[in-house]
Amino acid sequence: MLKNLSSNGVFVQWAPLYLSHKDYTTVLKTFAGLCPHASLWFIPPGNSYLVGLRNPLLVDYAYENEILSDKQQPLDGLRKFGITNANELLSHYIAGDEIINNMDTNADINSREHPVIEFYSLKDYAVSAAHRRLENLSFIIELRNKAADNTWITSLSHDDRVGLADARQADSYYIAGFKKVMESGSDEQK
Repeated sequence: MLKNLSSNGVFVQWAPLYLSHKDYTTVLKTFAGLCPHASLWFIPPGNSYLVGLRNPLLVDYAYENEILSDKQQPLDGLRKFGITNANELLSHYIAGDEIINNMDTNADINSREHPVIEFYSLKDYAVSAAHRRLENLSFIIELRNKAADNTWITSLSHDDRVGLADARQADSYYIAGFKKVMESGSDEQK
């Protein structure tokens, strides 16, 4: 997967929450096995993304803040989600390789020789999409709670560290609230 990726390149893969939990963890485990360095991100209103790199994830906070706040930069894809500064982006980090590579699951590896995602089990999809999303969201919360904060961020002043901690806490509240809405059944129609 990464043979055409430059040393500073980034590979991003959408990991939809509506997959069965078995398939969702298979996607995570397969991706992590193919990328030397993988991280999982959650973006409202309910999408997760995997980011793969050749080198360890290392974010220069000051540079990211500068780029994201510069309206001359072509970042409309992020701005439409309200991401205009480093805190708004970095607060969506769930976990990196240290957690993803050690997930406590019995997930398979998806491959050309063993295409478990292509030939999924219908019984895994017998429950509603809302139920599958809720199960995967609970798993994301579990992974986020295990992850170390800010070890992959440089140029972080004391004030920046406090601001990012507040942004991550706010994102945790959002995820927990989103989960409560799903548990109440208000999200069934989606």
